[in-house]
Amino acid sequence: LLVATDIRNMTDIMNKILLNTEIIAVNQIDPPTPAGNLVYYWDCNGPKDTCQVWARMINDSSIAVAAINIDDSKHGITIEFDKLPYMGWNSNTPVQVRVLW
Repeated sequence: LLVATDIRNMTDIMNKILLNTEIIAVNQIDPPTPAGNLVYYWDCNGPKDTCQVWARMINDSSIAVAAINIDDSKHGITIEFDKLPYMGWNSNTPVQVRVLW
């Protein structure tokens, strides 16, 4: 795991994310897979491109999805499963979701 910050000055939120063992497990998948791709921007009534949805293939039946808000304000983000790559899902596909953070 590569951290691009001075670890002596990490904020509480940085520590919560970077020390979360489940998030690290997604990052350290074996065999390694590409880091992920921006799937779409969600219109969350914030500045342009504030809310982003990223996806990464985990294995033949799983993907990791990250909903990212780069604004300082809170915004809701909806994950549209039929827009996610790799799996061929549609809006009626049953899925199991785990929140890691």
